[in-house]
Amino acid sequence: MSKFNKVPDIAKELYERKDAVPNYEGALAFKLDPLTELYLRSASTLVGEPKFYTDSKAADSDLLKSIHAVAKIDPEFILQLAVFCREKLYLRSVPLMLIAEFANDPDCIGKVENARKYVERTIQRADELTEIVSYQLSRNKVSPRDKTKLPMLIRFGVKNAFSKFDRYQIGKYNKDDIAVKMRDAMFLTHPQPSNEDQVDIYAKL
Repeated sequence: MSKFNKVPDIAKELYERKDAVPNYEGALAFKLDPLTELYLRSASTLVGEPKFYTDSKAADSDLLKSIHAVAKIDPEFILQLAVFCREKLYLRSVPLMLIAEFANDPDCIGKVENARKYVERTIQRADELTEIVSYQLSRNKVSPRDKTKLPMLIRFGVKNAFSKFDRYQIGKYNKDDIAVKMRDAMFLTHPQPSNEDQVDIYAKL
C-alpha cells in the first residue's frame, strides 16, 4: 500500500472550499457570484408568493438584496435582466421590481446611458404603466395624490411607453377600484400625444 501517493478525498476537498455553503437541506452547495444569484432569484420568483423553503416576505427580501448587490458591480445587468425576464421568461412583476429598484439605487442612477429604453421594452401591457408607478409609490409609502416626484428613469420610461397602447388597451385597464389609476400615471409622467387619437385618449383620462 502506498504511504504517500494516496487517493485524494474529493468530498473533503469540496467541503473545505472557501465558497462551500450548506443548502436548505443542510447538504453541500456553493456560493454563487452576485450576477448568477440575481438571475436565478429573478427567474424563480413570483413576487409576493412563497417558495418551497421560504415564505413570500423572505423571498422578496432576498431578491432585493441581490439587486442591490449587483448594483455595485454591474448596474446595466439589472436592466438587461428586466428585459430578459419580460421578453423571454414572460414574467411581469419581477421585471418592474428590477427597474424600480435600479431607479432608486444611488449606485445605478446616471450609470447607464439611455436607461429609459429598458423601461419602454419592459412595459408591454397597459396595466404595467400603473403597476410600476404603484410599486414606486408603495415602496416610498406615498399616495398618488400627494405631491411626489417619480425617479427620472421611471417618469420618462412610463411617459414614452404610454404611446405604445391604443384606446382599447388603455381603456381595458383604466379601472376605478385600484390605488393608482391610469390618470394618476398620466398626471405623474405627462405623456405627449403624437396624434389626434392620443390627444382624445389622454383628455378623457
